Amino acid sequence: MNRRLFITALTLPISLFAPAVANAHPIKGVGDFYAGMLHPITAIEYAVPLIAIGLCAGQQSRETARDMVVAFPIACGLGALLAFIVAVPGKLAVIDYGCMVVLGVLVALARRMPSAIAIVLTASVGVMIGWDNGAEITAEISPYRFIPGLVFSSLLSIVYGVGLVRHLKVPWTLFAVRVVGSWIAALGILVSGIR
Repeated sequence: MNRRLFITALTLPISLFAPAVANAHPIKGVGDFYAGMLHPITAIEYAVPLIAIGLCAGQQSRETARDMVVAFPIACGLGALLAFIVAVPGKLAVIDYGCMVVLGVLVALARRMPSAIAIVLTASVGVMIGWDNGAEITAEISPYRFIPGLVFSSLLSIVYGVGLVRHLKVPWTLFAVRVVGSWIAALGILVSGIR
């Protein structure tokens, strides 16, 4: 028993710092639509901006929030299609983390934005997330199933964020959303520094 514990204690740090190449695509037992749904919510560089966009949209006026919810899935789908035309630049991950910082700061400030600025910001993040995820489509994956799954789960994440913020009535809960925004900004700064 002690020998197993020793070997585990010795190999665990090595496996954490030198992981093997992951063969994540296609996911066995999961259809292409569901693989598209899972892809943006299982990686920090996609999931956190989705949460931040949802929280930010929830803090906006009803019309601006609606425009953000409509703009994001369209931009995400177009970004995924863009991956078939233009290769994803290597600096896109850095831009994703920068957007995480900007969105986190916006949520922490809880200020209303002009609708045009909110739509441009939302569409920019949508294109980046779609573009980065679209590049993951291999020959074994049907883009006609993967992209709708990607767009659907991204849309659901944003709608849930909007709904969460809209249904908070107690003042301290609205302040808690702002705290989450500051954590998102801090996470973006931390991950950017590590990279």
